[in-house]
Amino acid sequence: MGLLRAHSPGTEDTMLWVTRRCIRVNRTATGWLVRRFVDPAATFRFIDPAEVAGVERSERAIGFDAPDARYPHKDTLGRCSFEALVEEYRPTDRALRALARIVHDADFPAEVRSRPVVRRLSAFDVVSLLAGPGAPADAPVAEAAGLRAISSGFPLVSADDHETLQRSGFLYDSLYASLGERLALERLAVSGKRGRDSRALSSRVSLELGSGQAPSRSLP
Repeated sequence: MGLLRAHSPGTEDTMLWVTRRCIRVNRTATGWLVRRFVDPAATFRFIDPAEVAGVERSERAIGFDAPDARYPHKDTLGRCSFEALVEEYRPTDRALRALARIVHDADFPAEVRSRPVVRRLSAFDVVSLLAGPGAPADAPVAEAAGLRAISSGFPLVSADDHETLQRSGFLYDSLYASLGERLALERLAVSGKRGRDSRALSSRVSLELGSGQAPSRSLP
């Protein structure tokens, strides 16, 4: 699904994304995802929930996490906007898919409370994508509780939503890098490689993700 460009005066080349104000989990994560992987030049507007659909129509913006938005708070497949955008734009990025699981559980805590708790089978098994035999795909994700707790404090330490989006980028960059490294190291462990290969791969992943690149396709 292609991006439509906003036609506000002086912003012909800028895509406008609009959502509810006072951003926390999913809206902050979605903003980071858009700027990092979908549309680096994107601009954001944070408004009352009832206004989002109207701005989307009148300004050819993309609405998310709001009633009647293009990417609603929860779509018909049960996805938050972060998950929907990952599947649409970066479906083969395993670290982003792992992050999407964390964001989902942080944004929908009631779902997490209704799931069975499954013992993790590996130190690397943090997102259930790497779960061993018998672990259900919808097992709770441990990192979600921490992300939700941190995100609840965003409005308390930022002057506005634009500052929240800017400052939280470091958090999501770090989490994405950590997941990418763990996934790569897990694949090394499964293949039986150890020692120098693991250290070299860890350094390579850290450099690529730290520089703003997606993980290399040549990683094992």
